Amino acid sequence: MAGSFCFGLQEVINKAIADRRYPTRWKIAILKSSHKKGGKKITENYRPLSMLSVPSKIFESIIGKRMDGHLKNSNLATKNQWGYKEGLSTESILIYLTETWKKCLGEGFTIGVLFIDFRKAFDTVNYNMLEKKLQAGGFYGDFNQLLMSYLTDRTQYVEINGEKSSLRSMKIGVPQGSLLGPRLFALYVNDLPSTASIGQIHMYADDTTAFVVSKSVHEATNCLNILASDIQRCCKANKLTIHSEKTEFLIMTPRPLHGPINGVSVIGVYIRSVTESKSLGITIDNHLSWTKQIKSVQKSFCSKLSLIQRISFLPADVLEEIY
Repeated sequence: MAGSFCFGLQEVINKAIADRRYPTRWKIAILKSSHKKGGKKITENYRPLSMLSVPSKIFESIIGKRMDGHLKNSNLATKNQWGYKEGLSTESILIYLTETWKKCLGEGFTIGVLFIDFRKAFDTVNYNMLEKKLQAGGFYGDFNQLLMSYLTDRTQYVEINGEKSSLRSMKIGVPQGSLLGPRLFALYVNDLPSTASIGQIHMYADDTTAFVVSKSVHEATNCLNILASDIQRCCKANKLTIHSEKTEFLIMTPRPLHGPINGVSVIGVYIRSVTESKSLGITIDNHLSWTKQIKSVQKSFCSKLSLIQRISFLPADVLEEIY
């Protein structure tokens, strides 16, 4: 049975590659939502996820590996994009950033950090611009046609309590919850980190952290404003929108911070100054003390331990597997 399935799947994939056309049925997605952060009653705080079929995921995996291999061999992908690269993870970028900041603080410098949040980043990718960027990255000819076929004429629906909505077409955007979506988005914003005239910009897919190293708090905020302008210009060219209400800036200094801090603006709006922010699931504060993060981990662990205690009546082997 398994052999017949694999043979049939191979036939469909080979034909799709030969025809440069992604199977239409594999482009139908069930749309579900995942809470990101903030109030759970605000729709903007949820991320739409496309639930795709298993055969589609298998085909995406094959295409994704070819894309990864090409980008690695051609050295075209920016080094400041840490997502979906062999040997790299969220831990890699967090270690790089925090160790860099720790070293600079030890040398007496002040660090200004921008935590950028994009408004519906994956959902606003423009297909015409993406196609040109794929060609510039060496994805042209038959492979380019296959990728564009994957993106275009996609449909999705919502299912609640067994009731399905009608199919709706996707005119823009790459599917979240897919294997190719984040890779295509990474190529779409491949030029963003290089736009910084000052400081550094690092990304993990659409999670963007930018920072400057300065001699004073005043200089740090001035530099952050310049860096924010650089990012905004690139976003405008790529038809991306920065979510000013969720974008934050943080100042790290080796000395006690006294007095008001100059404002930092993005798209003409002053963003929040914070003493801590959550980045890639980790809470970072302005002293790199990790106190908040440790307390968060302790709370999570205690909650799970309490759950195990409440189900202690289960067999030992079941409890061991849950643990």
